[in-house]
Amino acid sequence: MGRRFVALPKEDQDRLAEQFATLPRLIAAEEVGNYQHQAVSVFDHILSVEEAKTQLDDIDPSHAARHDTRLREFACTLSARSDCYLVKLKGRRKKGRLTFRAFTSAEAKERSLLPLPYMVSDQFRFILVFPSLDLVYLESADFTHHLYYKRAGSFELVVEAARSAGIHLL
Repeated sequence: MGRRFVALPKEDQDRLAEQFATLPRLIAAEEVGNYQHQAVSVFDHILSVEEAKTQLDDIDPSHAARHDTRLREFACTLSARSDCYLVKLKGRRKKGRLTFRAFTSAEAKERSLLPLPYMVSDQFRFILVFPSLDLVYLESADFTHHLYYKRAGSFELVVEAARSAGIHLL
């Protein structure tokens, strides 16, 4: 099976850390800064509490698998159209420094972008950065993922990938 990703050289780590300097605050949902936010979901609207209970409590595993497949297709489509790197947080309680990693192959990337089960904590979910797009992608729970971008051109790619995967912009 082998490794799915490898750490980037120090120069690239430093360049990306500078470009995405506010990423730790973005991940912690403390500050969005000058990023625009876009949520994408298998649902066509933000679920109310009652809808969330009926849609997510005791969800059939086959439905969950279909939702995950659509979100994975979206992530893979977007990552195939631009350079992207996996972000890992190193240090105590994952609040230390950021490290950026390159995928070792297209297959490794696809395996890594499979969403975790929807009830798993966000702490264990994948985070991607797209340097040429100034875009951050955060996997999240409840079949909704979050993207943060600075340029309108980035958003156009998000719209195309969402349409292709059959998911909705919220």
